[in-house]
Amino acid sequence: MTPKQFVDFALVAFRCKKHKRVAWTAHKDDTGRQRVEHSIKDCEHVLGHTGGILILLELCRGVDLIGSYVDIDHCIQLALWHDVACEYGDGDSNGPHLAATEEERARLEGEKYKTEETAVKEFVAQLDDGLANRIYLLWYEYANKTSRAAKLVGQLDKLDFILTAVFYTLEGHTLPTDEFFRTGRRLVYHPWLIKVLNEMKSRI
Repeated sequence: MTPKQFVDFALVAFRCKKHKRVAWTAHKDDTGRQRVEHSIKDCEHVLGHTGGILILLELCRGVDLIGSYVDIDHCIQLALWHDVACEYGDGDSNGPHLAATEEERARLEGEKYKTEETAVKEFVAQLDDGLANRIYLLWYEYANKTSRAAKLVGQLDKLDFILTAVFYTLEGHTLPTDEFFRTGRRLVYHPWLIKVLNEMKSRI
């Protein structure tokens, strides 16, 4: 990698420093209508979400049931490149959490996967084949939950979202936290993380 390629790629990745997380902002659904999710004006950016997951992963090093269960350093790579690669463009929009039915959820999940895969491929196109392939495979592992590490990061992704909602609620925002916790109970299944989820709920 040349210095020019290094800086060019970093500048693309750094777009995530200014991109706000779609889940907290107003955006258009797939019919083109404006849809206000939760409309938090000063919400976190994509890298704020990434940082939240990385903090949770570091905390997991001190949890015997988790630290001995997966390679935390590999989890960090999964969390970092999933977010930066697929959300620097439009990979964070129209997620399955908007679904009203299981059929709609399946449709949205399929659309989200295709959108993210396209974004990842565009993101790594300027890299040499070795690094591009490594980032793509990390995204693929996470998106398809093909490892224990990917499954753990997926659960922490949901916990970060819920904990951020708790944080915003404590700041005075009105959010459908019961809905968030219902989703959390469906997607968070590690016994120790379920206890964390319950502790989060006790704070609001």
